[in-house]
Amino acid sequence: MKTHRRSESGQAVILLTLAIVALLGFTALAVDGSMVYSDRRFAQSAADASALAGASAAAQVIYQQGVTQATWNCNSATLQSAISAASGAAISRAASNSFTIDSDAADNHGVATTCVNSGTEKYLDVLVRITQDTPTAFAQTIMNRPLRNVVTAVARVRPRKALAFGYTIVALNPAACSGQSNGATFHGNPDVTVCGGGIFSNGCLRGNGSIDVYVKDFNCSGVASSGIFYATEVTGASKFHPNPQSAAHISADAYALDFTPQELCNRPGAHIVNASDLPSVLSPGLWCINGSVGLHGNKGGQLHGEGVTLVFLNGGLSCNGNCDFRISAPTASPDPYPAVPGLLIYSMASSSWKLNGNNVSYFRGTILLPNADVTLTGTGNENSFMTQVITWNFEGGGTNDSTYKWNDNWMYTEPVTVELNK
Repeated sequence: MKTHRRSESGQAVILLTLAIVALLGFTALAVDGSMVYSDRRFAQSAADASALAGASAAAQVIYQQGVTQATWNCNSATLQSAISAASGAAISRAASNSFTIDSDAADNHGVATTCVNSGTEKYLDVLVRITQDTPTAFAQTIMNRPLRNVVTAVARVRPRKALAFGYTIVALNPAACSGQSNGATFHGNPDVTVCGGGIFSNGCLRGNGSIDVYVKDFNCSGVASSGIFYATEVTGASKFHPNPQSAAHISADAYALDFTPQELCNRPGAHIVNASDLPSVLSPGLWCINGSVGLHGNKGGQLHGEGVTLVFLNGGLSCNGNCDFRISAPTASPDPYPAVPGLLIYSMASSSWKLNGNNVSYFRGTILLPNADVTLTGTGNENSFMTQVITWNFEGGGTNDSTYKWNDNWMYTEPVTVELNK
């Protein structure tokens, strides 16, 4: 009887064929995957460039039109113009990278610009979304469609930003009311009017005597709907118009500069003097002062200087009479270096300041004294205080009316910024 054995010849060919098919499939998938990944990287780079181009165009409009955090209004013609400029620039930059997008991102292939004005958050977000299909050699036969990438980029534009969120008068002491020493105190018989910006006390907000304190719009034409805030306690609330509102504390980040007084005074060109040697008439520039300066109005005390930044390394400035202060910060950079545009007085020292000017006195620029107690009394001149005052404790009022006018051309502001967020 013959035994028939099943022949296994040819099985290796079948296995080899299957292996080759699988290998080719994996190779095709690898090639397709690299194509998709490469296209995604290119699309993402194009979206990033498009969003940044749109944000840069919006930033240019915001800068040229002088829009700041204090004047930010999403419904204004200026910001609508900035939004339009962002859309046009983003579409143009996408086209330069061979992508045709429109001004509607809802279909995942366009640009959309959002304006945000919520509390301390004020910015434009320029969103660009690009959809790209990648034809493939192998994956498409399985999926019966090309592989699709959807990428998103968001660039944010922030306006020029004043310190401490643009409040005109700021007291940083977080303590509750106690006697007459903490926070922001207004007293006496006159009116205190703040035109634009507003008032913020990190602790106690106090109104004493017959004084009335008003926060009005930037044109001083009417009482604002809001603009007076306190974080801890208020006394004499009826003295304030509009009514004071409770708010969160201001942190140190809100008023911090990128340089200390000493770092500023180490720059070439700074005038470094002892308090006793400070001239009564200052040439434009940066003046760094060691010690305290005392002026006496009844002895002809005066301090004049245009285009100056005064840095007190220690000590403070006081006047025991009706002194003649006529000082203003530089309005542009360099004007002259190393003076800082918009920064009039800067010190980190713990000291006491009494600035009792006469009816021709004026202060123009930001006064940043976060560890000092400052008294500013009214002069009766409505143009005396074109300044932002940031102190530890603030005292205002006296026997004459005081008017504080916010003017972006005089205040220290950080520049317009553009950043890629996504």
